[in-house]
Amino acid sequence: MRCRCGSSKVESDPSTGTVYCVGCGEVLEENTMVSEVSFHEMSGGKTVLSGSYAGESGRISSGGPFGGRGGRAGQEQAMENGRQKIARLSFALHLSERFREAAQRYYNLAVVNRFTRGRKSDHVAAVCLYIVCRNEQSSQMLIDFSDLLQVNVFMLGATFLKLVRVLCLKLPLVDPSIYISRFAAALDFGEYTQRVAQDAVRLVQRMDRDWIRTGRRPAGICGACLLIAARVNGFRRTTREMIYIVKVADVTIQKRLKEFNTTDSSNLSVRDFRTMWLETEADPPAFSTPINDANLEKGSGEVASIRAADDEATQVAQSGEDDDATQVEKRVEDEDATQVEIPVEGRDVVKSKKPDNVDANYDIPETSDAVNPDVENDAAELEKELATWMNDKSLMEATEALEVGKQNQDESLSDVDDEEIEAMILTNDEVNAKTIVWYNANKEYLEEMAAKARKQEMDRKNGIFTKKGKSGKRKRPTQANTPAEAAKQLVIQKKLSKKINQAVFDDMF
Repeated sequence: MRCRCGSSKVESDPSTGTVYCVGCGEVLEENTMVSEVSFHEMSGGKTVLSGSYAGESGRISSGGPFGGRGGRAGQEQAMENGRQKIARLSFALHLSERFREAAQRYYNLAVVNRFTRGRKSDHVAAVCLYIVCRNEQSSQMLIDFSDLLQVNVFMLGATFLKLVRVLCLKLPLVDPSIYISRFAAALDFGEYTQRVAQDAVRLVQRMDRDWIRTGRRPAGICGACLLIAARVNGFRRTTREMIYIVKVADVTIQKRLKEFNTTDSSNLSVRDFRTMWLETEADPPAFSTPINDANLEKGSGEVASIRAADDEATQVAQSGEDDDATQVEKRVEDEDATQVEIPVEGRDVVKSKKPDNVDANYDIPETSDAVNPDVENDAAELEKELATWMNDKSLMEATEALEVGKQNQDESLSDVDDEEIEAMILTNDEVNAKTIVWYNANKEYLEEMAAKARKQEMDRKNGIFTKKGKSGKRKRPTQANTPAEAAKQLVIQKKLSKKINQAVFDDMF
């Protein structure tokens, strides 16, 4: 190698990978990449690998043994770990190299902003990869990363929202149409998969125009649209099959179907839906059951009039004035009008509009009698009939006979047939057969017990006696009356030392 100065005298430093000219001192090469492995000895006698380590990211680190792996900065180590985790996730989800590189850039920003501190690197890597999928309009969902990592999807969602906020990212809204082809392929429609997917995409566009898609998760929209498209094309797909594919609850799909049923597009035939496009827009689902202000005003007016009538009746009752028959009828009509039906969310709820400030002396029984004066007469007749029926002789005799039967009931087997008893009692042959079966089933246990008995008998003849083990119950220590006694008991229980003079405790306390 010749230098520009014309000198051919060059020297190289293998430890740093540089080649320089001896004549002019110009560095001809630096950071030379070599494939050969060489070692050099350090001052302490330790042999280490020569050269520097160039990682996948292209950064060259030096310092420290074995290529400087242990001497790299903490951020570089974190970025390298994130690169490995992103590579594993992208390989499992069949994502291209372009997704990996973009996710690595987001991960590097997260490391620089100290977002990885206190969080699992797997979660941050998955969130970075999901951000790239959102930007590229890919068909991967956050729940796919959740299934891959076996973590809660809401935990990943919280990490995703925080990272987006930290990095100040503006992500596009999710279009459910990008997931239709993926879910349709999983439902196994065969050669009609593309046709079902086209109908489902058209349903998604129709729901978007009718404000059903806005603010809703894409999985529920996809499930409802695919269910309708499958039924339209003659495939019998149930809601249970759909929830395993789109991974939402059946209640979510049912709600989307009910919301679509209220639109004008649901009244079209299959041919008209495929060929026609309605320009009208339906109201959002939140406006499908609005609160009618006119009904509320009308109801409040009726309540006010009823309260005024009740107040007037209360004043008349307190003053002790006698009401005419017409006034009684009017007050009865007012009492009937206090029950007003007010519709609330599609249900009729009956609420009483009786005022709270009515005095306790308000004569409610009189109005109730005026409404139905025969109530007391009917109650009296009913009590009379009930007393007559209870005093019936046949009923009394049947009750007495039942009680006598219970008292005289004996617990003997007199009511059991002899044949049934004989069928339950075993004969001698049956007893012998069962005895033989039992001895054969417990033969090993009986032999062990016999051997144990023979051994005990031999030990007894030879004068060997085995001591029975003491019971595991421990004696409770007596309760100490003074602190000195408590200290002495503690020394005895802990077995600290036998050289402690326990008399000292009496002088201490």
